[in-house]
Amino acid sequence: MDKTINKIVKILSIIFIAFAGLFQILVLIKGDDNAKNVLNPYMYEAYVAIILCTIAAIIFPIIHIIKNPHDLVRFLILLGVIAVLGFISYMLSANNLSLEFLQSKNTSLAVERIVGSALIFTYITAALAVLAVIYSSISNALK
Repeated sequence: MDKTINKIVKILSIIFIAFAGLFQILVLIKGDDNAKNVLNPYMYEAYVAIILCTIAAIIFPIIHIIKNPHDLVRFLILLGVIAVLGFISYMLSANNLSLEFLQSKNTSLAVERIVGSALIFTYITAALAVLAVIYSSISNALK
């Protein structure tokens, strides 16, 4: 199955590269006069690529979980850790901006709290990544 997936991906990559080359030739031939009409196919190709990548990002993990059910437990543990970190970062976030400032930016207190919690979540995960790198370096040095 892996070989067939690799073949499909290679064929799709070649098709996308061929279309991109064709679109680039069209841009060079038509120039700036019809820029909007010439660039539309680029956008359609990007839409198709995004849709295909989204479908692949959803389907391939499901196939992997079906083939390896014991990995599902690890995934659920990881998902639980992420949910706990999200909850902690939401609880740590606070509304620090004034109501007048938020109204001038057309936003609300809820949006400010969500943005604050996303920033705190990013800080926590970055700190955990740095700690993991330090731990890995120390453990490799001691071996």
